[in-house]
Amino acid sequence: MGKNIGLDIPQRTLPTKDAFNIRPRKLAAWINALPRANLGETAKQIYTVLQQTNQLAYPYQDRVRFLETLREPLEYVTHSMKKHFIGVSTPLPDKSQQIALITKELYCSMATGYSIAIEDTLANNLMIFNKRPLALLTHRSITYIGQYLLTAYQSYTPFNEKYWAELHKLYYFAERRKLLKIKIADYQHSFVEKTSVSTEYSRNVLLSLASPYHLRQGESGKVYNAIERWINSPIIRPLNKDDKSTGKFIDNLNSSHAPYALSLALNEEILDLSTLRAIETHDIAVFLEHELKNNIDVGNSTITTMDVTQPDLSHDLMQRLLIAWGVASKRLFPRTKRTEDVKITIGLSASHQFIFQKAQTNVTDSGQFINKYNHRAHFESTEVKLNTKEPKSSSDDVWGLVYPSELKGLEPLVEQELTLQDNNFINIETNDTDDDEKTEKYYTDNWIIVNESLKGLQINNKDELKNKAQVGELVSIRRSINGKPMKWSIGVIRWLKFNPDKSMQMGIETLNPNSAAVGIRPAGAPNAPLQRTLMLPELKTLKQPACLITNPVPWREGNKITINMLGKEIPATLTKSIQNTGLFAQFQFEITPQEKRQSPKPTVEKENDFEQVWTSI
Repeated sequence: MGKNIGLDIPQRTLPTKDAFNIRPRKLAAWINALPRANLGETAKQIYTVLQQTNQLAYPYQDRVRFLETLREPLEYVTHSMKKHFIGVSTPLPDKSQQIALITKELYCSMATGYSIAIEDTLANNLMIFNKRPLALLTHRSITYIGQYLLTAYQSYTPFNEKYWAELHKLYYFAERRKLLKIKIADYQHSFVEKTSVSTEYSRNVLLSLASPYHLRQGESGKVYNAIERWINSPIIRPLNKDDKSTGKFIDNLNSSHAPYALSLALNEEILDLSTLRAIETHDIAVFLEHELKNNIDVGNSTITTMDVTQPDLSHDLMQRLLIAWGVASKRLFPRTKRTEDVKITIGLSASHQFIFQKAQTNVTDSGQFINKYNHRAHFESTEVKLNTKEPKSSSDDVWGLVYPSELKGLEPLVEQELTLQDNNFINIETNDTDDDEKTEKYYTDNWIIVNESLKGLQINNKDELKNKAQVGELVSIRRSINGKPMKWSIGVIRWLKFNPDKSMQMGIETLNPNSAAVGIRPAGAPNAPLQRTLMLPELKTLKQPACLITNPVPWREGNKITINMLGKEIPATLTKSIQNTGLFAQFQFEITPQEKRQSPKPTVEKENDFEQVWTSI
């Protein structure tokens, strides 16, 4: 343990004759000989050298020169390795997880090397008149710890909490030594040529407050790079007496955890207020709002490229950042711990098939479910008699069509168990025009509910998963009561994370406890193929109107559509976009009034039938 700052660095021994030679000429020859075409071998050699040199005692000047020279090949290797886990569906394959782990270890080793250089510099210099070299070392160590944390976020893997303790120690040291504002050049930055210890540290703080495990594939890297050009002034300051009554975020420099809400810190029994720092996000929010309003090149969709150096943050992402960096919010709904098995399927298509399996599939003699949905207008219809003379009577409404009760003598269209040998999947076959068979299987996975609130679940899984998950993906959830399966509820994955034991956690926001599987097509295009869509009923207690879950494209607000439910054609308009995750879209909608429909003169019975459906949604 270093005696000056207390950084977590290893004990070092004198190098032997066989030790790696870090002198400039030998080092340059070694770097030139790296087999860059073989990425794995290059990464292995750099990792081995870093591990060795961090265990040996070198003059601090030589160590600094060695580390600075090593930055370029390390950047080449880590940038190339990230393609193996950024944009890859989770759970990550074992190979991708290993590559993510190696990438994190490379960054940690570099950070450790610079931390050793800091401690050795302080131990060998009683008086330091030129602060710039010390500021550079602190800047570099913070930068590589930040890259380590970013890689954990990008791969949804855990990180060691001790590195937040290291960040806090480095910042506190730079604050006492007045190193915070010294500008350090870094050619590896994307937008700003020179940054300071203060801005590099603040960059990690802001990314942490953006809840990076809630961000979608590729977004955490884009946010990390964008923060570089958004920070123009210090955002961290000492706490004052007026801060206690606000919803600010704070940083506890005497801790090993990320920044959090001030209200949570004040509830702790033992707290040294001198180590707390307030985080000012107002100026960042103002800058972000300006960019959101004036940057016409920013896309409306949340879909972004996997090239994290491109500044193409979507409107939706920037709006989410404004919320994350605003006043610290309190949890509206308390969470209850529980242990309960639950079935989960992921994706709009899989949810549609499981929810409306009988209406959308036929069972063959072989026990397979043949998909008929790709054939145009292939909804099965069910004859339902509506009582048009007595509107207040208990005649079936639109949700009665989808969820008929047993007392009404109608065969349930949704709640019918699968009769396959494997109850966890539906085998869908479609025949193409060239008679080639294409088979697609939709699976459910078994998860365990860890805790839940009125609006969400935290679930865990230690088994091998059949479904691939992404933040922002639609999920359908089926619970059981006394062994009897309930209806499929609908939710969205808000965050996911791997645990050290290789199990996987997900946070799911519940959108609706019910749903109906329907189809939609553009209005006025009766021959257009139907697209799988889910209809969610109104939730009066939560003041949530009925809505549609569609594919992310091509639907937009104002589109005129036709909803096909059980063979009934219902004209409607998409009125308000609630969210578009890039994996699905959610819209409020309105049924088009009867008198506005452009169709042949309907009979009185059809007119009343439609009116009954409209008023029931």
